[in-house]
Amino acid sequence: MDEVIEEHYEEKKDRPPFLIVLLVLTALNLISSLYSSITGLLSAKPVVNKEEVLGPDFENAMEELSAQEGGEEAISILDGIMNHLFYLMNEGYYSNLVLQLITVLVGVAAVVMLFKLKKLGFHLYLIYTLLGVFGVYLIMPAALVSGIMLFFIAILGGIMVLLYAINFKHLK
Repeated sequence: MDEVIEEHYEEKKDRPPFLIVLLVLTALNLISSLYSSITGLLSAKPVVNKEEVLGPDFENAMEELSAQEGGEEAISILDGIMNHLFYLMNEGYYSNLVLQLITVLVGVAAVVMLFKLKKLGFHLYLIYTLLGVFGVYLIMPAALVSGIMLFFIAILGGIMVLLYAINFKHLK
């Protein structure tokens, strides 16, 4: 009987603490995303008018920025980000939430599999990350996709994949 208890204890001991920390952080992010997806789908679609939200002060700031050196490039980047966000809030509202929900479900499956120390969990996490980065191309025109936003999402996703890859040797 003591041998069974010791073996069970050793099995739990094999799960690295760093992996547990990653799983907890990922689970917190997934819970937050799941909550926002579900509440967004259950609530009424917000009416977002770009001119009303930004107002005349924003236009004045944009004019001042364009007068500065390199201001045209900054305006181009900012305009791309704003078009991206306003498209997602207006035309792509429900499709974005459905995609986010599907992505979260893949992420939940990945976390469960990684918690069980299965290699499939790592592969599902890769799919989860790729859906987060490139899934936006499924719901909006490529011309409206902000490259800078995708870049930062890809960097953060890549860091997390790298951190999970460090723990790959513990997976079965």
